[in-house]
Amino acid sequence: MPIYRGPDGKIIEERTKRIRDDELTTLANSASSEESTKGASAKSTSGSEDLTRIVGGQESPASNQDAAASVQSPESAQKQAQDEEKTVLFEMGDNLRTSESTSVVTDPVVAWLAVIKGPGVGNVLACGYGSNSIGRGGGARVNVDFGDAQISRGEHSILTYDPRGRKYYIQHGSGNHLTYLLDQPVLTPTELLDRAEITIGETTLMFIPLCGDNFDWQDLKDGSTNAST
Repeated sequence: MPIYRGPDGKIIEERTKRIRDDELTTLANSASSEESTKGASAKSTSGSEDLTRIVGGQESPASNQDAAASVQSPESAQKQAQDEEKTVLFEMGDNLRTSESTSVVTDPVVAWLAVIKGPGVGNVLACGYGSNSIGRGGGARVNVDFGDAQISRGEHSILTYDPRGRKYYIQHGSGNHLTYLLDQPVLTPTELLDRAEITIGETTLMFIPLCGDNFDWQDLKDGSTNAST
């Protein structure tokens, strides 16, 4: 190959080779710079996954595990629904409006008092064995709280069922207002008969017996239907 010298006296071939070497070096450095930039970008992206998000002023990890934990399986959702399902309790005497009362008829119902006049007309209240206090307060066994302010909060009247004699009695309680049976004041315990009307305040109650000579819940225990106790 012929050798040429430039104006500066240097060999042109050698100068050309040096120029080419410089170009290759520049290209190599450029490629290395691009790889470094990509690596930094990938590292930055990876690091962003470890960042935390601010929720309601508090930090909470933004990871895929949290998202997976928030998704319930059908079995877990069904079990949770069963756990949250409330048990409904039914007591004898479904006509009782609430079981939160301090005194509730939980033994078998022996009779009912139907409101046929005054506030609460149409309601039916249950009576149980023994003494049944009638009033509009939470402590009354038969709660007649329908808005009649003339009814005493405590024991306005007392309805009693005697399981041995299978008879019912009505007597006045501790209230200032009297109790009336068929428009007559009740001054002493008086026997109650079927469909008798009891008036307390401005409310009239009709007495409807269930137990009596022909039936009592104790008969079921004895295996008979007309056994005396």
